[in-house]
Amino acid sequence: MELKQIRELVEAELKTDISTKSRRREIVYARDLYFKLARDYTNSSYSQIGKEVSRDHATAMHGYKTCTDVILKYDIKFIKSYGKLTRILNRITNDPLKYIQPDSYYREKYKDLMLDHRLLIHKFREVHSQLSKMKGLEVHRE
Repeated sequence: MELKQIRELVEAELKTDISTKSRRREIVYARDLYFKLARDYTNSSYSQIGKEVSRDHATAMHGYKTCTDVILKYDIKFIKSYGKLTRILNRITNDPLKYIQPDSYYREKYKDLMLDHRLLIHKFREVHSQLSKMKGLEVHRE
């Protein structure tokens, strides 16, 4: 997998140019998502990853950490995009990570399940809120 391919996938999914000199949250988060995917799916250094979008290694490192610690915990839009992109990249790379590094493989599977769980909780809360407004009743929450 090449950095350019990952960049194009992220830009297509989020409909933005991640090399743009901008501090808008949508663009910064998209760029951070690229940093995480590039680091996870290539053997490229942070310096090489950053150069692809006209940034330095420190920005790539910070973006990777931000994506892992903040974006993939709280931003539903980017959680969905990350899930979709990882499924695409897994199909493309067809990496037998399960057999080579089972600890990493199952750790990633667990992360994916937790992301799906967060999405389901978010959807449940939306539906619960709408139902409460429609009925004017308090619905039991589990």
